[in-house]
Amino acid sequence: MAESLVSALLEQFASIAAREVEEEIRLVVGVGKEVQKLEDNLGTIQEVLEDAEKKQLTDKAVKHWLKKLKDTSYEMDDVLDEWNAAMIKSEIEKEEEKAAKNKVCSFIPSSSCCFRKVKKLGLRYLIARKIKELSGKIDELFNERVKYGLKLNRVKIDELFNERRTTSLVDASDILGRNTYRDDLVSKLLGDGSEGERSPYVISLVGMGGIGKTTLAQLAYNDDKVKDHFMIRMWVCVSQPFDRCRVAKAIIQEVERDSPNITEFETLMQKVHDLVEGKKFFLVLDDVWTEEAKDWDPFKFALNCGAQGSRILVTTRNEGVARMVYSVYKINLEVLSKEDCWSIISKMAFVEKDNKQLEDIGRELANKCKGLPLAAKTLGSLVRDKRSRQEWKNILDSDLWELQDVHKEGYLHSKPNFEMEIIGEEYFEKLVMHSFFQDFEKDDDDDKIIRCKMHDIVHDFAHSMTTNECFTIDSAKELGIDGIGKLSSLRTLEEFRIGGTNDSEGCKLGELKNLNHLKGYLSIKGLGNVIDVQEAKNAELKKKIQLRDLELIFDGENRRVENDELVVNALEPHPELEMLDIEWYKGTMYPNWITYLTKLKRLQLWYCDKLERLPPLGKLPFLESLTIEVSNSLKKVGVEFVGIESNNKKDKGSTSSLVLFPKLKSLWIDTLEEWEEWYGIGGRREEGGGVTIMPCLETLKIWDCPKLKALPNFLETTPLQDLTIDCRISNWMTLTTSPGLKRIHLQQCIDVEHLSFLGKLPFLESLTIRDANSLKKMNLWAIEPNNNKKEEGSTSSSLILFPNLKSLKFGFLEEWEECDGIEGIREEGGGVTIMPRLQELEIWHCPKLKSLPDFLPTTQLKRLEIRYGCPILSQRYKRETGEDWPKISQIPDIQIYD
Repeated sequence: MAESLVSALLEQFASIAAREVEEEIRLVVGVGKEVQKLEDNLGTIQEVLEDAEKKQLTDKAVKHWLKKLKDTSYEMDDVLDEWNAAMIKSEIEKEEEKAAKNKVCSFIPSSSCCFRKVKKLGLRYLIARKIKELSGKIDELFNERVKYGLKLNRVKIDELFNERRTTSLVDASDILGRNTYRDDLVSKLLGDGSEGERSPYVISLVGMGGIGKTTLAQLAYNDDKVKDHFMIRMWVCVSQPFDRCRVAKAIIQEVERDSPNITEFETLMQKVHDLVEGKKFFLVLDDVWTEEAKDWDPFKFALNCGAQGSRILVTTRNEGVARMVYSVYKINLEVLSKEDCWSIISKMAFVEKDNKQLEDIGRELANKCKGLPLAAKTLGSLVRDKRSRQEWKNILDSDLWELQDVHKEGYLHSKPNFEMEIIGEEYFEKLVMHSFFQDFEKDDDDDKIIRCKMHDIVHDFAHSMTTNECFTIDSAKELGIDGIGKLSSLRTLEEFRIGGTNDSEGCKLGELKNLNHLKGYLSIKGLGNVIDVQEAKNAELKKKIQLRDLELIFDGENRRVENDELVVNALEPHPELEMLDIEWYKGTMYPNWITYLTKLKRLQLWYCDKLERLPPLGKLPFLESLTIEVSNSLKKVGVEFVGIESNNKKDKGSTSSLVLFPKLKSLWIDTLEEWEEWYGIGGRREEGGGVTIMPCLETLKIWDCPKLKALPNFLETTPLQDLTIDCRISNWMTLTTSPGLKRIHLQQCIDVEHLSFLGKLPFLESLTIRDANSLKKMNLWAIEPNNNKKEEGSTSSSLILFPNLKSLKFGFLEEWEECDGIEGIREEGGGVTIMPRLQELEIWHCPKLKSLPDFLPTTQLKRLEIRYGCPILSQRYKRETGEDWPKISQIPDIQIYD
């Protein structure tokens, strides 16, 4: 912490000096020597800080010295801020004086001009006095460093590397709590693999520092079965900085037991290639930091010539490294149990099992390890020579034992001309890569991390380093709205609510005007309360260039429906917007700017029940998801929706290469009660050549649309995987011809009794049938009458219906009484397999259903749930007492509700 403060002060001094030279301003005079002395002293103090950080653990005087240094550094930081501010003001006044040169009044000193000069002199004197005072304090700290014996940090890069260098040697008897990981890793190493496996075959061990990656690698490397399995074994500590020639030489030395006298990297790589060619080898690359593919690629090419079954094991703190080396298998190490940590401490400290005097304190120390083996070993070594309870208690009460090596990596560096948030995001991503955080929660839309936890030991470290200097933020507290329009630098505002006439807590829409730095997600609620359309214009959403996700909700107390169209058109966002939700909008027309959002990926229209036409969205190049729910005024959807003019004048002659909705993956249309017609492109294919529509569509939901007559033909050619459909639509079955269908959800199957054609879908995994009140009999697994003729010449055992179905659900089938079993099928068609992979069966609200299918015992059913509204089934299959209970008793998870 102190080191970062001193570094920041030195940077500020350098910045001020550069500004004075550049702007030819010398604001504070007479302190040049003091400033130079300050910089020299701070530079020397910086060199002893590493030693001071270590000694403060056991020396209270050094700890107090560091505290005084921090306090003085904060004072200095305030003075430098004053100095900077004064220089900026001086620059402004200098520009004003230049602008006033040609004015007559500039030759006559005014009273305000004289006052300004006096004020500037006073400010100069004040800053100079403060600098001299602080120079005295720093001078005192500089001299005290000798008294405390603080040593200069003169460690060279090579020495730092040697300090971190690892070997393959390990005492397996000292390792606790890693047996499962070891067995898993050894199993992967011993696998001979297949001829098609990736070469080189890389396994990565990933976890934060001290979690035990190297130790696990050592255990596997020294396993007897592993030794016997590989012809060559090599252990190389890579570490940082990455030196490709040194790594190559280390690999060669591991094989030849002699360091090669070669300097050219190309020659070294050729030597590596020759040494491993055709041999089954095992190479450990320990402590890899580099994420640069250019560093890895030469080794990848040189090592891909080993015999089948060769393995490379990489240990790293960084997920990015595991990806860069194309890991075939990755092991993320978890923390040890408290019991294992205590076992390590007691073993390292030679504590006897029956030593109750130290055990309770020792277990508390183990809890402070937060599951890190290295922390447990460090603590065990620290208390090894201490035998009194009080000595152990002193270490327990110290907050700083965890800190010795954690803060050496130096993550933070200033970057000029970058937004704070951009720099912060880079730092965060780097910390994520190095396992400082855990339990990630990601955004469903863009896969970005929105929430995570700091590892306990990192949290404790950060807190102890900033005692009395920081506070914990309660993120649940909401930002007050008073004066929110003045927060012109605000970056994040997730919800902005517009008040009604009686709402004292609401905001005015115009308060968004100056918040042009807003980024990410913004929800504007209460738009139904907007009376003055000018307020919407004043919001100037188009200037919020970093907004990516916008929600416009037209709720409110005093609805002025006639205003909705004017308001929504005035709220045009920047064209970089990626996600848009519009809810409770009462206009009959869609926003006039919606087709300008060329980066839009997701559009949702909820409860826009006055909307009469859908916007022409087919030409939006990046639209992936479209949802339209509850719109009771929409009756027809024409070709304009897919992006073709109704008169076809503009598109005639140009449709041969036309792709409409090119990226759309998901289309949900729900509760359009008046929707009757959906026109496709009809004969336009013949007129204008081939037109491709929705070539990427995977999910289609058309639900509760009772008046829709038919679906357009182009849907038949889409690569559907997930279909939810209202079966009252006449041609819905044409969509089931897609061979890639994995999930089907059928609603309102009123006149459908024979659904056996679904059994031929090769990849269908989930089938739900519901809301078919007149359906009495269902022949899902029946064989077509002429099936035997079709299958003539083939063996009957080859017939499998629903070969990959895993989940089957029935609900709200009021008249359903029976489903055919397989007895008749066996007689008619010989051996037939039905749903061999079925794992889940759910039935609810089928009051007349008498029995379950008799083929269930031949499936892999793991879960059966008979929910409410199935009185006959509930009694027949009642646990232990039902007459048909024996038929289902073998199923592991059974839930039956009366």
